[in-house]
Amino acid sequence: MHDRLSEQIATLPSLNKTQLLAIWAENFSKDPPPNLRKELMVPVLAYRIQEREFGGLSHAARRRLREVAVSLRTDKPSQERSDSAPQTGTRLLRVWRGETHEVIATGNGYEYRGQTYSSLSKDRPGDHRDTVVRTIVLRGQEAMTARVRCAVYTRKSSEEGLEQSFNSLDAQREACEAYILSQRHEGWHVVSARYDDGGFSGGNMERPGLKKLLDDIAAKRVDTVVVL
Repeated sequence: MHDRLSEQIATLPSLNKTQLLAIWAENFSKDPPPNLRKELMVPVLAYRIQEREFGGLSHAARRRLREVAVSLRTDKPSQERSDSAPQTGTRLLRVWRGETHEVIATGNGYEYRGQTYSSLSKDRPGDHRDTVVRTIVLRGQEAMTARVRCAVYTRKSSEEGLEQSFNSLDAQREACEAYILSQRHEGWHVVSARYDDGGFSGGNMERPGLKKLLDDIAAKRVDTVVVL
């Protein structure tokens, strides 16, 4: 069953738009936006096929996504969960006073130089190694939850279809935001500013959306740019 599903999804990029539209009709009750490109249809169909086979998101996951959506609209961080601890097997390295220190996450604590520490509290009062463990782990968690400000840039050469309520620029932005959301564990989040250029060719460098993006990058308001 899983092999068949994997093969079906793997063939999607090789299909033409007419073939993709036929698969779309099998999986959705509504037609896609008329100007939705093949490059955007493929990931949407891949997700939908898997969703119908294995089930959709849990209520908890949907609630979490709604919280993230609110934070994206307001450009404010959503309430972070307390699951930012390193996964089992993660190795955290720090160089301190010329010496390399390694802490390994074991699932029920942290291992440091052959000894296990059950938590970040002081298991061994007065032992400097406890301070080393806590410092390394906490800094590792800070690195994992560091916020990366992501800008989405969209462009369409012609103005055809831009008057629609959901147009090509919206579809591009939606796909990019979905990717950024998938990198949430790396601290990625979408900035509220929009950088859209509808009706501008790629050879034109005087695009208002692009110029605004370059200005914000220069002003250090953007860390990463995501483009479809």
